[in-house]
Amino acid sequence: MGDLEAKETSIEMMKKIMMRNTVSEKVALFVPTMHTQLIFNSLAGTDMVSHLNFLKSLTEFHENLRLNFYTKIFENNPADVIDWKNHKAKFYSLKRGFNWVYLMLPTLLITLTIVVFGVFNLRKL
Repeated sequence: MGDLEAKETSIEMMKKIMMRNTVSEKVALFVPTMHTQLIFNSLAGTDMVSHLNFLKSLTEFHENLRLNFYTKIFENNPADVIDWKNHKAKFYSLKRGFNWVYLMLPTLLITLTIVVFGVFNLRKL
């Protein structure tokens, strides 16, 4: 079973990707263009977190199919034994959510920094 053998490696890879995503989000707080790209990706559902959530759902779906079908396949049961009405098409629904404070934080930080420098420059006049 390739799925079971690759499970540990897959978990390690997901942890590594999540760590990379976390670092990217922290760096993006100081790079507005990067922050904007990450936010747009998140809103569109094309960011790494959405992709990993999809992969987790896909793994669960495949596991359920595997547990259901593999026993029947390896027992050499004909396809007529399976109740096909119980197997319906399934669709993944994206769970969206975002934090307005996180969304606006880099813009607010840059604005406050410019205001502070502006006040200091005005006092020099």
